[in-house]
Amino acid sequence: MGNVPGSDISLEVQRGEVVAITGRNGSGKTSLAKYLTGVVKPEKIGQILIDNLDPYSELDRDKLAKLSFYVCQNPREGYVFEDVAEDLRFRLQNLGMPAGKIKKRIQAYLRRFHLKLKKHQLYQDLTGAETARLQIIKALMSHADLLVLDEAFSMLTDAGEVFDILRAEARKRKQTVIIFTKEESILAAADRTFLLENGLLTENDD
Repeated sequence: MGNVPGSDISLEVQRGEVVAITGRNGSGKTSLAKYLTGVVKPEKIGQILIDNLDPYSELDRDKLAKLSFYVCQNPREGYVFEDVAEDLRFRLQNLGMPAGKIKKRIQAYLRRFHLKLKKHQLYQDLTGAETARLQIIKALMSHADLLVLDEAFSMLTDAGEVFDILRAEARKRKQTVIIFTKEESILAAADRTFLLENGLLTENDD
C-alpha cells in the first residue's frame, strides 16, 4: 500500500504482518480503515494498492471484495442477515464454497470462539461482545488476504485472548492484519504499531 489521500500518510504493510494503528477519537482512524478496503472513496485520492490491485478501480473491485475483509467499529452494523447461521453462510457462499465445506468451517470457528450455541440465534438476542466476536469470526473464516479491523475489540473483556486466536490464524495463512485500536494489550502484541495524529502516521520504534 502507498500514499493515503488527503494527508501525508504513507504506509506499507507486508504479507503476513499484524499491524496496529492507534490515535485519539477524531484522528481519522475509521476513515483510513475504510479507505484501505475501498469501503469509502475519498474526495482526493492518493495511491492505495493491495496486492497491486486498486480498491477504487472498477476492474479491481470484485477481486478485492474477495481478497479483503473489513470489520466495522460498530458490530451491530456488520451483518447482512439477522439470523447468525445465515449471515455466516452468506460470505462463504459468495466465495463459491460448497455447502458441506461451509458447514464444517462455520462449526469449527464457532467452537473455537465458544459461540457454538449461538448458531441458530438472532443477532438482536446477542450481547455486544458476542456480536463483536462473530464479526471477527466472519473475517477469519473468509481466509481473506487482508483483514482490516476498526476497534473490533472494544466490546470484549477478553480482547487479548481473541487477538491471540486471530494472530495465530493469520500467521498460519500468511494473512495481513491491520487493526485500528486503543487497546494496550493489542498494541503491545502487534508486529508494528503506528500513531495517527494530525494527518500523520508515525511508527512506534519502541
